[in-house]
Amino acid sequence: TIAEALVLACRLHSTYVGDGATFTGSGGAWYQPYVDYAVETAILSPGTYSDYTATATRAQFAAILAAALPDEALPAINSVTSLPDLDANATYAAAVLKLYNAGILTGSDAAGSFKPTSTIQRSEVATIVTRMADPSLRKTFTLTPAETGETTLPADDGQITLDDLQGV
Repeated sequence: TIAEALVLACRLHSTYVGDGATFTGSGGAWYQPYVDYAVETAILSPGTYSDYTATATRAQFAAILAAALPDEALPAINSVTSLPDLDANATYAAAVLKLYNAGILTGSDAAGSFKPTSTIQRSEVATIVTRMADPSLRKTFTLTPAETGETTLPADDGQITLDDLQGV
């Protein structure tokens, strides 16, 4: 859900900046302390979402998580400027490209398709959060333009393997 994405983003941010946030509230929705923290720390703009219990799309999740860490925590290791299914004018486009360039996202095919309107799966959430938390797990890759018809895959399929988890 949007609320669960905010929980992950707020906890990543709090850990990164070391602010010791406790995320406790006094009644109301369980996620309200996270919404308040996200607004206070500019992870989220006020009024961005009207239903925090709605299932998160891949685009929403990427936008929320990309805002969790400052730019210096997500240095570019790839050179992705466009994706076959990413509208460059979409509000989430810059966040998605930021995560591709930081090696957090690699796409679902050789062209790097993002599938922004699909719901995000737990395995994808785990991969994204783990790569954000541990920069050594980030992936370098080169995308193959969709129109060439080539089938070369990115460096991996986007899933975390046992090799990725060594030492974590």
